[in-house]
Amino acid sequence: MASEQKNKESNEAVKDLSHNVARKTAPIIRNESKDDYLVGKTEENVQYMKRSKTDPELDFIKVVKQEEEGAGICYQFYGEKELPTLEYNYHDFSHSTWHDFKKMKKPIPAEEEEKPCDDIRILLPLHSTFMYSLKHCVSGIASGWGFKNKPRKNFSYYLNELLNGILCGITMLPEVISFSFIAGIPIHVALHGSWILCLCATLLGGSPGIVTGVSGAFAAVAGTYALNPENGTYTQADYDMCLTRMLVAVMIASAILLVFSLVHVASVSQFLSTSVIIGYSNGLAIIIAKAQLHGFHDFDTGKYLKGQDLYISILYCLIAFAITQFSHHIPKIGKYIPAALMGILVVILIHYSIVAQLLPEVKISTVGSVAQLSSSTSFPSVLFVKYTDSLRNLKFDLALVKQALVFTASIMIEMLIIADIVKTLGAKEPNSNQQLFGLGVGNMLSSMLGSMGGSSMVGITIMNLNSGSKGKESNLTTGLFVFVMLAGGYPILNYIPIPSLCGIMLSVSFHCFKWFSIPMVVFSAFPQSVRNLHPRMKMKISRYDAFIILVVTIMCVLWVVPLAVFFGIVFAAFSYVWESKSKFKVEIYYDKEANIKYYEVEGNIFYASKRMLTRCFKPEEDPETTVMVLLASTSLFDYTAIEALNSLKALYNSHNKCLLIKGLSYGCIKKVAKMNRLCRLMEHDLVGFTPPTLPTLYTPFFEMKSSQ
Repeated sequence: MASEQKNKESNEAVKDLSHNVARKTAPIIRNESKDDYLVGKTEENVQYMKRSKTDPELDFIKVVKQEEEGAGICYQFYGEKELPTLEYNYHDFSHSTWHDFKKMKKPIPAEEEEKPCDDIRILLPLHSTFMYSLKHCVSGIASGWGFKNKPRKNFSYYLNELLNGILCGITMLPEVISFSFIAGIPIHVALHGSWILCLCATLLGGSPGIVTGVSGAFAAVAGTYALNPENGTYTQADYDMCLTRMLVAVMIASAILLVFSLVHVASVSQFLSTSVIIGYSNGLAIIIAKAQLHGFHDFDTGKYLKGQDLYISILYCLIAFAITQFSHHIPKIGKYIPAALMGILVVILIHYSIVAQLLPEVKISTVGSVAQLSSSTSFPSVLFVKYTDSLRNLKFDLALVKQALVFTASIMIEMLIIADIVKTLGAKEPNSNQQLFGLGVGNMLSSMLGSMGGSSMVGITIMNLNSGSKGKESNLTTGLFVFVMLAGGYPILNYIPIPSLCGIMLSVSFHCFKWFSIPMVVFSAFPQSVRNLHPRMKMKISRYDAFIILVVTIMCVLWVVPLAVFFGIVFAAFSYVWESKSKFKVEIYYDKEANIKYYEVEGNIFYASKRMLTRCFKPEEDPETTVMVLLASTSLFDYTAIEALNSLKALYNSHNKCLLIKGLSYGCIKKVAKMNRLCRLMEHDLVGFTPPTLPTLYTPFFEMKSSQ
């Protein structure tokens, strides 16, 4: 009986509460959204009302279930835990409520950055800024090591770094050998350059986990300056001259990189949009895939293989590609053995145990048959000693300077893009200027020792970070492993078939290409009526971005890679300027009683919006007093904006009328004050003024007028 009495009392309380709610709230149309709950009484005409999130009584009731029409409604009371006290109810967000809430608050002060800002710095000789930048770049030597961390790393950390470094070194060997064919340089020159770069960038750079060496983008750019056997025969002297020009260009590029690191040019990475990076990746993938045709050449004659030699080379390439692609799915051993190593071992086993025994007449090119690695190539040779004759005959012309600038841009762009990729992987944010400094020193030392330059390697870097590497120890182990293999393990490398390397690089190209960008670019060109035909076609991006992806991809294949990236950056900036111009708005108000015309300007005033601003003003039709009101979001971006305001003032003065400019921000006032002698037609109240009450989003114009 007691429980029935309590249930009866609770039902009566709910009815009274719902009755009070019904009296306070006007009925509205029923809304089926998730945030709306229905409240009502068991009457013939049930009035549906939306739950108001600002009414405490309505917040206290929630409808759980509603039966058929005429039946009762089941109510549930919120518990105390379900009623958080919100200082601002974000469910009822609007600009006006947020504006009122913000007036009562002070913003939280920004946290101080642990490292200094990497803005571009203007350096002068013997200036304090130069010493600061040099100290900042050199400080990368001490960062990124496990023993510098607090608390200090244990033995498992160093064991993991050691194993990851060895795995990265095993993967780097076939990749660098393949890249050497793309660049048209000897294999030992590329391998020596890789371990020198890896050690220098590790010791001097401030980016743990990023592996450096002869990379794909740099090899593709260097290949454009190499001698092509298809264009005719060449002598050894011509080959040495071409290689010497490359090494000297790398030396000049390294000096430019050192200057760029001191000036903090790495901050230009902020201008690399995602569309440019996607186009760069796609173009680089096509270049790498196209370069693998060298594996099907006869290196003695320079012509394509024919017959059984061609068929077996294609088979080796496909086997290596398939194993590299799917070896990680093999249980137990797939995640412990590098895919590239497994592909090479399988092809070597098939070649020497089956094909060489059954078909001895088949000739498959190997590393040993193309460029024999021996004790004479175990250590690098000094450039000024080995290529003395070529250096004497070398011409320091404009073409050499252009080649050095292209190498500089290629190295820096690839490094910046990989640094951006590392951030997305959740690893420690790399210091790009310190990495640039390490690359400059590494390329300088590598070129002096007669070895090829390079940049960060995206594939091995991603593999290293995904394996759990968090310090520089893995990078150091990778460089030392490649050096040890060149110094004592070179006989093993001579047995690698060239087509197996082509299969590995095709896998790298396959992963480098952003396949999701193809439907994005295609569907972005379709109208909305076509995209609505199927849900999978709703992948539209801005047509500006689609155009950037397409053009950068094509330009990377047909022209130089840095030029393609530069075009993408310029076009992305152009599209942003065009969109900013389109958001510029001028609204006109007229006060009949006072005979004053108001021009309300919203948006940045700069060179692209100048014409839109000046066309709105008509001094011959305006009254004697005209006021230009600049909203808080309006700024004078450049000198064109100052000149536009000055010309408008002169135009109104020529008609014996007055144009007042009100609402300048503090930054705009400082800019105008510094250019005061260039703005003689502007009144002094433009610099010192009292901000008037202006019409805003929350204050209608008639309220402003009544307040005056």
